[in-house]
Amino acid sequence: HPGEPLVRKGPLTESSRWVYKVVCADGAFIRQGLELSSPHRCTLALNSLVEISERRINGQGLSRLRTADGRGYLSEQLNPLSGARGPVVELVPLPVVLRYKVIIPEGAVVRRTRELTSPSDRTIALNETFEIVNKNFSDHPASLCVPRLELADGSGWVSERLCREPPDNTVVCEVENILLNKTISDIKKEMKLLKMKEEEAEKVKRDAARAVRLQQIKDLQKSHAESARAAIEAANKEKGSTPGAPPNEEGGGGGGGGSSAADAMSPTSSSSDKVYDDVMSRQIRQMSLNDSNDLASPDSDILDYACVVCLASPRTATIVHGETGHVACCLECARVLKARGDPCPVCRMNIHLVIQHYWA
Repeated sequence: HPGEPLVRKGPLTESSRWVYKVVCADGAFIRQGLELSSPHRCTLALNSLVEISERRINGQGLSRLRTADGRGYLSEQLNPLSGARGPVVELVPLPVVLRYKVIIPEGAVVRRTRELTSPSDRTIALNETFEIVNKNFSDHPASLCVPRLELADGSGWVSERLCREPPDNTVVCEVENILLNKTISDIKKEMKLLKMKEEEAEKVKRDAARAVRLQQIKDLQKSHAESARAAIEAANKEKGSTPGAPPNEEGGGGGGGGSSAADAMSPTSSSSDKVYDDVMSRQIRQMSLNDSNDLASPDSDILDYACVVCLASPRTATIVHGETGHVACCLECARVLKARGDPCPVCRMNIHLVIQHYWA
């Protein structure tokens, strides 16, 4: 009956269902449609359990959950425009580790985060199994959020269903069994330790790359300084060598009108300035991947700002796909990718738009 708590009996594999618990004291209003203006159907009382079939974002930007029994939609969070904030319902966490099996020929793509726009690392083949410790819906696309499963080994997330509108949202994997020899807390501890080790290894790698980069900058500055000095000396010799007088003779060149080498070395010398400017221009071109703050900030990593396609220009474009985008390419490469019909180099989604961005 509407408003009465729902108690579900069954095996532990029942936890594979997307069951939410009402945590709002005023209950959860179920409305007929996606928008809050649709007719009210019933209200679920505090601590009631309700199974959800899908998650969508409505026209107001609010997360709405559709009940599996078809009664309607309920809000995941209170409407902030009402002056109240907080959860209405919360997803019931997994009590045990679940083992899933891939059932589609294309396999299950493993991505690093819950969102489909995150980079893909590998694909779990048909009939292969994997364990999960968590599940949640993605935030994108807003029209139909995708049910996602977190792998127990911490390597990423997979989709439970394809990102398509029903009835084309085919099941990617299905629950096969439970693991009683491992608990969720044990798995999460292992994942935490693994993450700490990975972060430590990444820090060592960044520190080593930073040291190499700093040495490259010092060597480049030293080389440019020596080149500038040699060029200026050559210019001074050429300017000071006039017919009938040695290049380094004081007052040479037949009278007081001649210029000495000391004059040529002066910072006000236009020839020296030109040579120095030429050298600095070459330096700027060679270090075009970095802005002026890069030399002053050793924390900057050259690969963090380089276009992933050409590796020679800074990332100046955003590749837009759906409601998200990736800053991964220079504008030229991004436009070429779109013109050729290539997918985003990060997430492999179709490119809808390429825009040039500016840091403010």
